[in-house]
Order: sequence, then structure tokens, then C-alpha cells
Amino acid sequence: MTEKALTDGQAMYAFQLMKQNDGYLYLGFAARSALALGMHKCEVVRGNSYSQHRLRATFWTIYGLERIVSLFTGRPSSFHDDQIDASYPDDIIDEPGVADAKGACATFAAVRASADLGRIANVIAGGIYSPKSVRRASDLVAVHKVARDCADALESLAHSVPPYLQFFDATLLVGAVWQEIQRTFLGMWYHLMHILVHRPALTYATFFASRFEAQTTAGSLLDIDASVAASVSSAKAIIQIANDACCNRAPNLKSDGSVAFFLLVASITLLYDVLDPGTTPSYARATFEVVESAIHTLGTMQHVGPNNSKELSLDIMKFAKDALASGGEEVSLERDLTGAFPWLR
Repeated sequence: MTEKALTDGQAMYAFQLMKQNDGYLYLGFAARSALALGMHKCEVVRGNSYSQHRLRATFWTIYGLERIVSLFTGRPSSFHDDQIDASYPDDIIDEPGVADAKGACATFAAVRASADLGRIANVIAGGIYSPKSVRRASDLVAVHKVARDCADALESLAHSVPPYLQFFDATLLVGAVWQEIQRTFLGMWYHLMHILVHRPALTYATFFASRFEAQTTAGSLLDIDASVAASVSSAKAIIQIANDACCNRAPNLKSDGSVAFFLLVASITLLYDVLDPGTTPSYARATFEVVESAIHTLGTMQHVGPNNSKELSLDIMKFAKDALASGGEEVSLERDLTGAFPWLR
């Protein structure tokens, strides 16, 4: 167990350093170690002792993280659901012999939620992003159904978590540090998965001069505008959750490079949206305001790794300038935005 715990820690540290490939490799090793120990088997982890609780919590923590990271990095998972019959960990409430278990060591709602996200992530990876999922135009119907089912599953999960994990409620009172960290990452995972569910429609639209033309060609196969709206909403939510965490709920996350990764992805998603010729000045201005808030939060972060916050902020600014410049003849829009956002000059 010590070696596996060390591997888990190495994976988390790799993500803090924004080394996603290393994190994926460490989690893969942790997953295979857990499988080798039989932690996926009911007969191994069944029981009410504290050690059995911890075995189940450890296994499902690895499962959720490994599945989610596999999706985000575009790589296969080490787990096969048909070989797993271990139950989820229950919360520990006044059980004999475990009176000292408190907080994150006794409350496993986030573990269960991340495991559920892991199951959905596997469906997204196999049903939408597998090389075999789209081989002909007619396959888009099946992909669209998978996307719709996954979006529904994500929505159901979001409203099944306990109050302290309700990442969609910005008015929620600040809880314990461990609760806020769990809430933050659960929310960012959820929304990035939501973006990935709708990404095929966005990618399809890039092959056309406008979203209107893309929708006309796609017909009823894809709802381009709905997918764009869902992706934009989730990108804004990621930035809001990260901003709130770093500035208010869990300031220690300023040292976590994985939060910077989510801010970067969300910002680029929003900037891709303003590339559409149908973008109005007011819409573009509102989008750049959200991106500017992400840049501001990045400026307060102190994480270490191959790309520091300043470099990431500059990357976002460059992408924003390129997006604005691609408008070509929209000189008045460019002048208006550079006046409101000097960093676009």
C-alpha cells in the first residue's frame, strides 16, 4: 500500500507541475497496482472495518482520477468495468473503532462522485472519441446519442451531490478547506467533460465559413448552436469556479498548476467562440471580460512547472490577439475591444 500511495502522490504532484503525461503514467501504475492487489474485488475490500473503508476509498479514488485523466489526455484507461465488483465507500458515521476518522477521511461523497464521472468519462472516450466511433457520416447519429446521454448523466450527477459539493451554486457558504478543494475539482472536471461532450459539433463547425452554414449542412444530425452555448457556459463556469477558489474558497490552490491548466483550456474555448463571423461587439466584449478575469487569476498564481502563470497569461493574450486579428475587415470591433482591453494591443 505504501508504494501505491507514493505513486498516487507522484501523480498528483505531476499534475500540479502541469506534467499531464507523467500524471497519466503514475495513475496507470497506481491502477495496475490496485488491480494486482485485488482491490477491485468485492471479497477483498468487503467489510466494515476502517481499513476496509480505506481500501474501497483508495480504489475508487484511483479509478475516478485515472478514468478522468485518460479522457483528458486522450489515452486508454487501465480499468475494465466488467471486472470490477467492489462497492463504493460509505461515509463513516459513529462506527466502532473508527471514532478518529473525520472530514475527508470519513466522508466519501467526492470519491463516489469522481468514480461516477470516471464511468461517464469512459463512455465519452469510447463512444465519441474512439477511432472506431465515426467512420462514416451516418455514425454521427450514434455519436450524437452518446453525447446526449452523457450530457444527461452529467446533469443528473451534478444535482445528486451533497450541498458542500454543489459547485454550480456560487452563493454556497465557504466550507472546510478539504470540502472546497473537492468542490473545485469536481466542478472543473464536470465542466471540462461537458465541453468534450459537445466538442464534435464545434469541430464540425470549423470546416465552414460560419456556424449558420455548418448547421444548414448538418441538418438534424447536430445542433451546432446548442453545443456552442453549452461549451461556452461550461468554459465560463470553469473560470468562475477557479477564480472563486483561488481568491476566496481555497487560496492554497494558487500553487496548483492543474488549476492553471483548466483556466487555460476554458479561455481558449471562449476565444474560439468569438472567431465566428456572427459574433457581435457586445458578445465579444463580454467574452473578453471573462477571459481577462482568468488572466487576472493566473497572475496571482504561484505554481511551479514548465509553464509559469506569466507564460500562460501571455499565451492566452496572444491567442486572443490572433482571434481578434482574424476578423479582418471588422476594424471597428478591433478598435473597440483594444480600447476596452489594453492587453489586446
